[in-house]
Amino acid sequence: MTRRDPRYVVVVLATAALIVGVLASLAVDVGRPYPGFFFSADYRIFPVTSAARDAGLRVGDRIIAVDSASPLTLMDRVRAGSGPVRYEIERDGRRFAVALPPAPVTWDFLTREFAVYFAVSAIMLTVGILVYAQNPAARPNRNFLLYMCLWAASNVVTAEAVFGTAKRSAALIGFLPAVLSVHGWVFFLTYPANPERQAARPGKGGWARAAKNARDAS
Repeated sequence: MTRRDPRYVVVVLATAALIVGVLASLAVDVGRPYPGFFFSADYRIFPVTSAARDAGLRVGDRIIAVDSASPLTLMDRVRAGSGPVRYEIERDGRRFAVALPPAPVTWDFLTREFAVYFAVSAIMLTVGILVYAQNPAARPNRNFLLYMCLWAASNVVTAEAVFGTAKRSAALIGFLPAVLSVHGWVFFLTYPANPERQAARPGKGGWARAAKNARDAS
């Protein structure tokens, strides 16, 4: 039986730990208030509650000020009191004000908004492990496992960084997608490994053989 490379076991465990860590960071917010909408790093709004939509907020609106202060104070002001927070909003060059009371983070809310991201990441990680376990010595299988690990991690990190209130994963946003893109090319250039593809690979006369076969066929 082919022995598994411990480095890949570490990668899988690190990915699983990251997924659990992001989940735990979201769970910490249960019972705490949030604005009633999600917001991106540049303070673009994604309305969640009916109250936010009824107040006139739309996807893509940008927060200019919070209680006449910098948008950077948004979460501090949301958690400071139970009254409505006044937001100055910009949309298509027009500015207007909206007063919206915070809403509590509940388990139902987290499940409804975030469960799908963690379910998809768990599936990706499981598929990667199953493919790798078929032949741990095969490079394509290893590349596939790494690719699935990167996707699984990036999926939950992006969700928390974009939609989470604390955005604890924001620091990883600039890193994981770049690595994922690079490794994606590595994976697609090496998988699947089969005789037909190997014959067409450059460096071993593959292209020449492919061209000869095409001429012979014509």
